[in-house]
Amino acid sequence: MRDHSLSSNFKSVISAHVSLYCDNFETTQNPTEMFQWIDSFIRLPNKALITTRLRDFKGDYPLEVQGMNEHEARQLVTQTAAWLGISDYLDEKYIADLFLNRKGNPYIIKILLGEVAKAKEGSKHSASCGCH
Repeated sequence: MRDHSLSSNFKSVISAHVSLYCDNFETTQNPTEMFQWIDSFIRLPNKALITTRLRDFKGDYPLEVQGMNEHEARQLVTQTAAWLGISDYLDEKYIADLFLNRKGNPYIIKILLGEVAKAKEGSKHSASCGCH
């Protein structure tokens, strides 16, 4: 009797719809092998959503995600700089370069703004202790 119950539970799991989400797919040990497995074993009506920075993987419905446009990037810079207290340290040329040279990538923009904040903090400490 117990085997029958296990069997029916297994069948209900098998008949359920499954969604598989893989974020940062490039961080897996073997993305190519994993992609082949997903491609072989995930069948309709089941779905797999993969996010990756690798350009080698093209799914059934690839969506290319671009960086932010200039207006969005400037909003991010303004908000992040205000939060970090570095607004006065950024000039127009630096902000324009952030957008153009980083192609609107929000992650890189925030890292670089963090570096400005660290440099500002470092200069405060060296000035206050008389170190130059």
